[in-house]
Amino acid sequence: MGAYYTSRKMLQKKILKANGEKRALEKLKEDERPEISPLQTLRHFSTMNLELYSGIEMYNLFESYNSGELINCFGFIAGMMASGKVANTILKRVIPYEHED
Repeated sequence: MGAYYTSRKMLQKKILKANGEKRALEKLKEDERPEISPLQTLRHFSTMNLELYSGIEMYNLFESYNSGELINCFGFIAGMMASGKVANTILKRVIPYEHED
């Protein structure tokens, strides 16, 4: 539940920034904060988890080939970035974010 709530807050901050709001989210009253749909929050939460676990899997894959630690770390980063890019490219057509062009 904490991660879901954190995803919602991150999306609220992105919407405020996209709308040019200068005040911090924490300084806004609850009724002034942007409303985030549960589907958008679920998309954000799921995409973040996919990125993390894809990165871990790529790290483990390179480690199984006895690559150096630096190569393993690059594998982790590449796995995270590639899976996030693919997931967001597909999901923005299904569940677009309000701040997404």
